[in-house]
Amino acid sequence: MAYVGDPETGRALAGPPEGVDRIAWGYAHWIWPVDKVRAIAADTTHTATFFCGGSRNFHKFLDLFDKIFVLDIDVETLNRRLDGRPNEPGFEPAERALVLRCHRSREHLPAGNNIDTANAIRSVVDDILAQLT
Repeated sequence: MAYVGDPETGRALAGPPEGVDRIAWGYAHWIWPVDKVRAIAADTTHTATFFCGGSRNFHKFLDLFDKIFVLDIDVETLNRRLDGRPNEPGFEPAERALVLRCHRSREHLPAGNNIDTANAIRSVVDDILAQLT
């Protein structure tokens, strides 16, 4: 659902301007289509709807959500998981550095309930579901 675009206007963008760090630029312009998010959030045929991932335009639709969960992890576990995907297409050392910087600074994160994702997936899911009531 995500695409590269202007976080304020939602207009799709082709790529970074000449001379700009393409990795940092790409992360700063990774957005969700606001109309589509609003439509999915308005659909009451489901008991609960979850959105997962990052978006630099979350300020445009965060008010639609009853609960916000921020999936968090300690830096050691993050590094281990990143080590498991060094050959992923497009994943470069510069991108790893950016991920670690964003993790440290917590930039691009909304305020919400922190969920420790260093645990097993079942435990993470149980944590989230326990907070829905």
